[in-house]
Amino acid sequence: MAAPALWGSEFLLHNPSDKDQYQPKAIALKTGGFVAVWIDNSTGAPAAKARLFGADKKPLNSEFTIAENAQQADVAVLSDGRIAITYLKIVVEGPASILTNETKVYSPDGVAIGGPLQVASQRSGYLTTPAIAALSNGGFVVAFGEKGSAAAIHVQAYHSNASLNGGTYSAAMPGEGNLFSGATLTSLSNDRFIISYEAINGRSLAPTSSGNIYSRILKAGIDPSTDATDVPLPTGSTEVTYTQPEVEQLSDGRLLLAWFEHVQENATSLRLKLSGIDKDIILPAVSDLFLSYSAYDILALHDGGFAVVWQNMISAGDPDIFISIFSNAGERIGNDLRVKSTTVGSQLAPTLTELADGRLMVAWADGAPSIGFAAENVDAYAQIVDPRTKAIARSGTGFDDHYIGTGFGDTLSGAGGADKLHGEGGNDVLDGGAGSDRLEGGTGNDTYRVDSSRDVVVEARSAGRDTVIASTSYALSSSAEVEVLKLSGVSSKKSASLTGSSTANELFGHAGTNTLKGQGGNDTLHGGSSNDKLYGGSGKDVFVFDTKPSKSANVDRIYDFDPKYDSFWLDNKYFTKLGSGSLSKPKGFTSDMFVKSTKAKDREDRIVYDKDTGALYYDADGTGSKAQVKIATLAKNLKLTYHDFFVI
Repeated sequence: MAAPALWGSEFLLHNPSDKDQYQPKAIALKTGGFVAVWIDNSTGAPAAKARLFGADKKPLNSEFTIAENAQQADVAVLSDGRIAITYLKIVVEGPASILTNETKVYSPDGVAIGGPLQVASQRSGYLTTPAIAALSNGGFVVAFGEKGSAAAIHVQAYHSNASLNGGTYSAAMPGEGNLFSGATLTSLSNDRFIISYEAINGRSLAPTSSGNIYSRILKAGIDPSTDATDVPLPTGSTEVTYTQPEVEQLSDGRLLLAWFEHVQENATSLRLKLSGIDKDIILPAVSDLFLSYSAYDILALHDGGFAVVWQNMISAGDPDIFISIFSNAGERIGNDLRVKSTTVGSQLAPTLTELADGRLMVAWADGAPSIGFAAENVDAYAQIVDPRTKAIARSGTGFDDHYIGTGFGDTLSGAGGADKLHGEGGNDVLDGGAGSDRLEGGTGNDTYRVDSSRDVVVEARSAGRDTVIASTSYALSSSAEVEVLKLSGVSSKKSASLTGSSTANELFGHAGTNTLKGQGGNDTLHGGSSNDKLYGGSGKDVFVFDTKPSKSANVDRIYDFDPKYDSFWLDNKYFTKLGSGSLSKPKGFTSDMFVKSTKAKDREDRIVYDKDTGALYYDADGTGSKAQVKIATLAKNLKLTYHDFFVI
C-alpha cells in the first residue's frame, strides 16, 4: 500500500496578523469540512475562537469568538450536524482564579443556538481541561477535572435539546488518587461513552509519584457508581509511571488503548494496544523531558483501521509531529509521515480528525525554534493528510456538502443544499442531488448527474471522456470540456432542452419533445423519438436519426444545417434499406440514393429533399408501394447533396 501523503500545504487556522494563538483542536463536519477551535491571546486577554473550513481547507466564514476570558476549549459535532463547544470561563483572574465550565451549541453553519450552558461553577478546587463528545442519541457529554480537597473527574450528559441528562457525577472511583487530569471522551452506541484519565497519589506528576491511568465505559445520565465497566490499563509504580490514556473503538467494536510509559526521567515512549493482539505497538521516544511537551492523539478510521499523530523530539528542544496509519490488524501502512513540510520551529500538542471523505486533518501549536518559545510567537496550524488507497463512496446531508475524491473511481453524492463535489482522478460518478451544486470530476472518464439548471459542471481540457446525465433542461458552461450530454428520467410528456459548450459535444434527447443546441465545436445531436428542435451551432455538426421514423410523431426541425460542414447519420436498424455502416465507420451514400424532389423518382432513391418546403423524407423502396415518411424539416433551398448523408 502507498504511504500516507500530505494533501496541499500546512495552513493557519486564524487570521495571519494575529499571534499568540494556541491549543488548537479540530473536528470533522458531516458536510465534508471541519470546525477548528483555539485560544486567542493576541490582546493579552484569552478568548476562545472558532472557524469553519471547507474540504479544500478554505475558510467558510470569518473566525468568531465563542467566549471572552476563556481557555482550554474542546469541540464536538452532534449527530444532526450541530456543533457543541466547551471551555473554561475565567470569572476572576489572578493567583486565585475562579473558573467555570461552559458549553455553547451552534448550528452546522456556525450560528449560535441559545446562550451558554453552565456545566460547572467554581467548586472547592481548581477546574482543569474539559472534554466533550457527541452521544448516539443526539446529545452530548462533558467531562472536566477538579483539583483540590474534592479532587475528581466529573461527567455531565445532555439531551439533544441541550437539557440536562442526569446529574453531575464523578467518573473516578474512591481511592484512585487526589490529582486528576487529562480526561478524554469517546462516544459509543446506545448513549454510552468511554472516559479515560490519569490519577496521581501525590502532589505532582513526577517519577516518584505513585500514579495510574484509568478508563471506563459509562452510560449517559447514569451514576457511574451504579453502572460502569472498567477498561483494563497498565498499573503504575514508583519505577514506571503511565500518563495520558486514550481509548478509541474501531469499526469492528474492538478497543484501541494508548498511553505514555515513563520508565525513568528522559525515557518516554508511546504505547498502543489493540484488543485481540498480544504485542504492543511502541512508537519512538517522544520527549527528552519527563512528562513535558509530550502529546499524541489516536483516531479510529471509517475503513476499520486507525491513525496516531504524535510528537517526536528529533533534536533537543525541537519537537516535530508525525502521523502513522495502521490497518485493522495493527499493521503499519506505509512509513511514518512528518506532518510539517519543514523541521523549523516546534510543533506541539497535535490533535487528529477524519474528514467525511476519508482524509485526515492534523492541528497543532506551532512556535519559534525552541520549546521555550514566547507565547506571542505561537500560531495555530493545520495540515490535511491523505491515507486513502482505494475509491470512496460518500452520500451527503441536507446541507452544503463538500467532498474531495481520490485518484480512483469515486461515487460522491450530495442531497439538499449547494454541494461541491470534486472527483480528482479516476472514473468518478458525481451526483449533487437537490440544490445548486458544483461538480468537478478532474481527470478520468467521469459521469455527472444534474437535476437543476443551476448546477455547474466543471471539466478541464483533455481530462477524459465525460458524461452529464440531466433530469431537467440543462446548459453546459461555455468552456466545459464535456463530451456527452443526455436527458434521462424526464417524462415523455414533458419537453426539455440541452445546450452544449464551445467544445465538441454529443447531445441525446429523450422520448419527449427536445430542443438541442450544440453551440461551438463539432457536435453530434440525437433528437430521440419526438418532434424535436435541433441547432448545431458553429462547427462541423452531425444530426443523428436513430429512432423509428413516424410521419406525425418523430419529425425534427433542424434550423441551421449547413451542407458545407454538417452531415446526417441514419441508423440502418430503423432505416433498413440504406445498406451497411456503423457508428465507428459511417458509410457515405452513393449518388443514386439521394434526390431533390417532392418524391422518389426511382427504386434507388432513399432520401428525398423538397427544396421548396424544406421537407426531408425517407423512402424505403423508391417505388411508391410504401409511402415516404417525413423525418425532418430543413431550411428551404439548401445545396444538399448525397455527400451530406451517411449510414450507421
